[in-house]
Amino acid sequence: MAAIFFLNKNKVIQNAEVQIPSEAMAEGGDARRAWDLLRLADPTTGKIPDGIRNAELAFAKKMPHADEMRSGSPWESRGPWNVGGRTRAFVLDVANEKHILAGSVSGSLFITDDAGATWRNAKGIGNNLGVTSIAQDTRVGKQNIWYALTGEGTGTSASGGGAFFLGDGVFKSIDNGENWVSLASTNSGTASTFSQLYQVGWRIVCDNSNANADVVLMATYG
Repeated sequence: MAAIFFLNKNKVIQNAEVQIPSEAMAEGGDARRAWDLLRLADPTTGKIPDGIRNAELAFAKKMPHADEMRSGSPWESRGPWNVGGRTRAFVLDVANEKHILAGSVSGSLFITDDAGATWRNAKGIGNNLGVTSIAQDTRVGKQNIWYALTGEGTGTSASGGGAFFLGDGVFKSIDNGENWVSLASTNSGTASTFSQLYQVGWRIVCDNSNANADVVLMATYG
């Protein structure tokens, strides 16, 4: 009877939705076993593969340990040196890996064309704006377009963990990061005082899957 019950239950599970209500999860027992099966089963067979745990442990043993990775991978500072403060954003150009943009919280935006041997400030943003996130439009024919989000939400002051450094919205470059202009829709005009949400930001990204429109998303204060 137990075998028949389990086989019938398997058939139901394979045809069930993957959503298990939280109250059913709390009940445990059958609901929990059903949930585990949905999570771990091979989608083709509806069953948990035999010996999968042993295969998992064998794979884990082959992975390098953290100390092994450190000993075999020496790191060295590549700048910018003593001018930028904390680096919040770092992006390699998809068309040229030696062309890199780095955003700092108190020195604005830096550019290198030789993989970090030398750096220069980008033009048009200003040296006093913290750059917290950078995004490149990676679509073919659009890779010269970049966006930079300014304003740091936390950690500007060494003595005040909640202190922040005001920015002034989003800046855009259409010449591969050399020159930048402020986007009027995000510019407060009062960078010295907090007057709108775009003055503090965390992340900006391009939707590179949309071929017909320039779609940009950002996470800002609030």
